Amino acid sequence: MAQSELACGKEGSARAAEFLSEFDAYLGTAKGLADGTRRKYGRFVQGFLDRWYGDSPPNWQDLSIEDLRAYLRHELSCKTRRPSNSPIIALRAMLRYLGMRGTGVVRSREEALPRIRRWRHATLPASLSSDDVDRLIKCAADAATFQPLRNTAIVLLLARTGMRAAEVVHLSSG
Repeated sequence: MAQSELACGKEGSARAAEFLSEFDAYLGTAKGLADGTRRKYGRFVQGFLDRWYGDSPPNWQDLSIEDLRAYLRHELSCKTRRPSNSPIIALRAMLRYLGMRGTGVVRSREEALPRIRRWRHATLPASLSSDDVDRLIKCAADAATFQPLRNTAIVLLLARTGMRAAEVVHLSSG
């Protein structure tokens, strides 16, 4: 490796490290993110910088949407389980930070990144099987439980009439 290439590599690594340090400070002070979250975002941004720039100093004006998407495709394809939003969120935070710094990075690049929708109860089954409902009713009717008659009535209302839990809660005996 030539001396000039070695110097360029050291300069690029130093500038990337300086950028990551400033980015981490921004996430902590301006965004109030916890240490663990900042470290996670830093790892993704570091991975992006390593793939995109290698050892050369970052030139933010050359950053393209395709560079960002290529990194995300690589990062999300490496996951054996359900992909995480973290790499996308980390790159969005990086782009907001770059825009705030006035580096010439356009905000539309942030909007070009895909969004992965997450629903809190997406992994729950749509409904219980008849056998599961019967077992639940037997369990609720067990005399060892507190107020077995009430519990059985609640489970039957939920299972047989399709009432929602909030509707059952608002029922009164009057």
